[in-house]
Amino acid sequence: TQGLMLIAKNRQAHYLLSKDIKQVKRVYHCLVEGILKGEGIIDKPIIKDKNSVKRLIDASGKKAITVYRSLKIFDNKSLIECDLKTGRTHQIRVHLSSINHPLLSDPLYGTNSKLINRVALHGYKLEFNHPFFNQKITVFADIPDDMKFIGKIDLQ
Repeated sequence: TQGLMLIAKNRQAHYLLSKDIKQVKRVYHCLVEGILKGEGIIDKPIIKDKNSVKRLIDASGKKAITVYRSLKIFDNKSLIECDLKTGRTHQIRVHLSSINHPLLSDPLYGTNSKLINRVALHGYKLEFNHPFFNQKITVFADIPDDMKFIGKIDLQ
């Protein structure tokens, strides 16, 4: 994944941010295989595969919720925005693969792609309360050039 990441600069900030990590809103942009129109909610529990680094959908897993909406469709591919309501490892990758729309170039949950040499997932937006000033902070990171190029994307 590329894009935004929240890092605490000291132990106190880390403590305050992790005390209520659910208040941190994370939004991602990703390119997926196939035509995925509209919007939806994927509410499927996730567990770790005992034999690999993969995660699996399983009723005994931890609750995982991803809200998605389609931003652009082109060449049997879709640009999707994902708003994470929970934060499980590989959540977007597992959820989108489970509805038959794996991320481009994701060999773990889909297939490799000649169009991009990394998993087509980008941390687009972070929103959180400043740990010391209780001020809402919202930051954005433009979609990277390699993803823009694939779908001639202009989200400006």
